[in-house]
Amino acid sequence: MGRMSSLPNPSHLINETSQHYQQLLNIKPRRTKLQIIPRDKWQNFCKRLNLNHNSEGVFLQRNLTAYLLADSEYFPLNLFHEYFGHGLFCEYSKHGKFIERLERRLAREERRKFRGKQFTLEELIKFREQNPLFKLLQKARNNLLYEVFAIWTEYYLSELFGVGDKFEQKYKRTPKKLRDNLEQLANFRKNYGDLALFYHLGFPKYYDTDKIRILLRNIFKDKINSARLVILYGSRKPYSDIDLFVVSDEVGNFRNDWLDIYALTPDEFEYSVSVFRISVTDPLMTGEFVLGDEDYFEQKKRQLQEQPITKEAIYYNIIRSREQGILAKQFPKNSKEREIGNSYAETYLRNALALKQGKRKLTKNLLS
Repeated sequence: MGRMSSLPNPSHLINETSQHYQQLLNIKPRRTKLQIIPRDKWQNFCKRLNLNHNSEGVFLQRNLTAYLLADSEYFPLNLFHEYFGHGLFCEYSKHGKFIERLERRLAREERRKFRGKQFTLEELIKFREQNPLFKLLQKARNNLLYEVFAIWTEYYLSELFGVGDKFEQKYKRTPKKLRDNLEQLANFRKNYGDLALFYHLGFPKYYDTDKIRILLRNIFKDKINSARLVILYGSRKPYSDIDLFVVSDEVGNFRNDWLDIYALTPDEFEYSVSVFRISVTDPLMTGEFVLGDEDYFEQKKRQLQEQPITKEAIYYNIIRSREQGILAKQFPKNSKEREIGNSYAETYLRNALALKQGKRKLTKNLLS
């Protein structure tokens, strides 16, 4: 990233910043728009929308548009805040997309209420104050993360562009609660990297094996070098978990809102392959190699195709089916946990029956 002057060409700044996000996350502002308003028209604009006329920028979720005061001393930071902070958040993050959906629903209700009528701003405000949807929207907007992320975006991009001093100047009197939240995001990024931070904040996950390697090294540091195998599998949908299968003595099972690591020790893995354990054969046969020993990965796939089907393998799957069925009954009827347990029980039983017939159905899809 190059340094920028105090009043850069907005198009150049947007293009350069968009390239950064495209390279990092495979996203950039697509529906977000920008309007730059001269100072002599700014007060009328703020009055018309019932905004604080002392502000220098605003983002409207309803039309995904950032409005900026043209000659502000902090124009680049305001652009980072409104266009990239709020814009990317509302376009892509789970919480931001929820806010946008609420805004669109509220807009439809307002159109129905005032269709064909002349109305004042005061009448519109009164309607909103009594509207349950508007109250829900206000609660969603007032979520601290919405504003903190936009300010953090100013900090993040001002670092990239070499104008961190401008950020410090603008926010030298930041309230302690806000500064504490900014520090939390900055520390999270320092400890786990850019990808982990954006994924943690609910942004979509567009990735390849190179990005997964970066992610794992940032999260687990040198521990990840102990992995004999790391396999990427699962749906790989942008808003689904990243599913990884790991064979390691040091990296264990790990799960949060966006990352799901299923880990076995090397000994557990060897035995699981020998008995055609479906939770192991499925990632082996459907997944993509990420880290470890690729020859070992290919060897284990061949083993599944060539090794004999033993009575031990059949009995193992029958026993696992019964165990899962018993565990499922410990949860209430119609609960998600009971449904998952019963599903596992059914899968293990189908695997046992297939093995008994001499069939190698090595993926969950083949057993469904």
